[in-house]
Amino acid sequence: MKIKRFAAAILAAALLALPTGVHAQITDVTIRVDGLSCPFCAYSLEKYLKAVPGTKEPVIDVKEGLVTLEPTGDEPVRFAALREAVKKAGFTPRELRAAGTGRVGTLDEQRVLLDEEGAPLFILEANDVLAALEVGTIDFTGTIVPRSKGEETESDQLRTLSLITATPHQGDGGTP
Repeated sequence: MKIKRFAAAILAAALLALPTGVHAQITDVTIRVDGLSCPFCAYSLEKYLKAVPGTKEPVIDVKEGLVTLEPTGDEPVRFAALREAVKKAGFTPRELRAAGTGRVGTLDEQRVLLDEEGAPLFILEANDVLAALEVGTIDFTGTIVPRSKGEETESDQLRTLSLITATPHQGDGGTP
């Protein structure tokens, strides 16, 4: 009996410790790559991208010049490292997109997308899609705006995201 109570208490404590609310969860990353022309090119690129922590095995479409990666979920996606891996493989990374679900909030009068802990993950670039949004939870697709040369760091916090699509969740009270 005491073991059951102890196990129930541990389970209850673990459930209470889980974060609540919906925050940014990246479901996939897509990179448009120039220079892919054959399966050998794809194999070379795959080898470099596999070495970047935070994403699962890449899916490469040689014909379209697209690489799709799914986050592992156990650590953040390292956008700067993904761009660098494409360059090291001898290709040119053009456009990097992220898609997922997140909560739009504000920080220092800027609109931001929040991560699981409620910390800002992306600064949201002002555009028509963002102008139509209220603060709240959205499904999003956006282009990650490249940083200036020399500004790339391993910390990808507070990158700028230019929203392409944003669909508000129904029934969200509009508060972060």
